[in-house]
Amino acid sequence: MAEEGLVELRANPAHRRSPLVGLTTLGERLIRRLRQRERRAFGSMEIDVSERQLEAAARTLRALRLSLGEEA
Repeated sequence: MAEEGLVELRANPAHRRSPLVGLTTLGERLIRRLRQRERRAFGSMEIDVSERQLEAAARTLRALRLSLGEEA
């Protein structure tokens, strides 16, 4: 992502050898566009699920994916 110009390393005041990773302006624009596309896609679905429920499902799936990745 750094090579694509989407993130940059920033100084970490809490730990000099572990930089923080932050979005660049380009990265922020990309995330904004992706979220807009996501809202349009979800908005056209014919299911009765709130954005809050979708976010909870995404967090759950992310946690499962991380857990499975650690076991592999």
